[in-house]
Amino acid sequence: MKHGTKKAAALFLAALLASAIGAQTAGEGGGSDKPRLATFSFRNDTGIDSYASACSSATNALLLTLRQLGIYDVLPSEAGSAKLNEGSLRAWSAAHSADYLMYGSLRGTDQGNVICSLSIFDRAKGKVTISEECEPVGPMDIFDSVDELIASVLKTATGRHIGFGTIAFAPTGAKGSYSVSLDGISVGSDAASIGTILIGPHTVTIAQKRMLGETVLALQSLEVEEGQTQTISFEIPAVLPEEKIKLDELEAEIHSSWDDPEKAPQTGADVAQYARLTSDISYSAALEPSRSKARQLEAEWAIRKNRNEIEVSAWKPSPELLDPSIVIYLTARDYPNPERLTAATRDNVSAQFSPH
Repeated sequence: MKHGTKKAAALFLAALLASAIGAQTAGEGGGSDKPRLATFSFRNDTGIDSYASACSSATNALLLTLRQLGIYDVLPSEAGSAKLNEGSLRAWSAAHSADYLMYGSLRGTDQGNVICSLSIFDRAKGKVTISEECEPVGPMDIFDSVDELIASVLKTATGRHIGFGTIAFAPTGAKGSYSVSLDGISVGSDAASIGTILIGPHTVTIAQKRMLGETVLALQSLEVEEGQTQTISFEIPAVLPEEKIKLDELEAEIHSSWDDPEKAPQTGADVAQYARLTSDISYSAALEPSRSKARQLEAEWAIRKNRNEIEVSAWKPSPELLDPSIVIYLTARDYPNPERLTAATRDNVSAQFSPH
């Protein structure tokens, strides 16, 4: 591992500690500001497009680590640039009031390996104060190499040991999506594991956005140890009791009122609400029957509403009134209960054209 000069590292650390002390003093006086740190996405200098995903993963790992540290005001990541130099970094940091900039790259070797590099630019000094790169590694070792590089650079910058552990997730119950937050920081959806967790205490929240709002599936505090994996098990519910109650209530209201023309506006609203509540069931595949029922209710309501319109027309033959019913009739096989749709449509046709 190649390092910047020890003198530059020491100067950077002194500046960082001064900023931290200044922020603490300001906090005691009623306001505090952490040093502002911006990152540029890892640049793909390998010439191979397939390494773009590795650059994206490296950038995400760096951002997550910085946010976990909690000592910087971490700005959103900027796209990487092939023209990064001390002049452009000076201009960018001044324009965005960033105290520090971090940027890295992946570049290839003649032997087909990859070298990862990571640097820190200090706006106050107007230059790069820390710059490190890893030894050449094969494609399968890039992610471990990036983690080691991030840990090394941040250890030089902060003076504290940077170690990582892993949290794995073991969902049971229904198949469905979930989101994970670490100490209030969103770390993605449906993760099998997260390997760049700083050692120390953390709180993990696993949640779902379901039909009636967000539901917390697990809330666990744990101590992450270096090089160790801890597993959080949780259950994805098929249908929550309150969800079943709501859908059952709506269905009962729809069935009790959909033959009453005076209640048509409310019935239409209930049918629309049922459809809206079941429109996204990615959080639980077990709700597929409810989604199918919503389509059936929409179709049956359309035919019943059509029948109400026929009756309002005083049974005068108006073939165009049947158009909505005929469309459903022709596609009835795609619904859970096609026979109910075809029977109701035939009844509407008979009502239209029977002599009265």
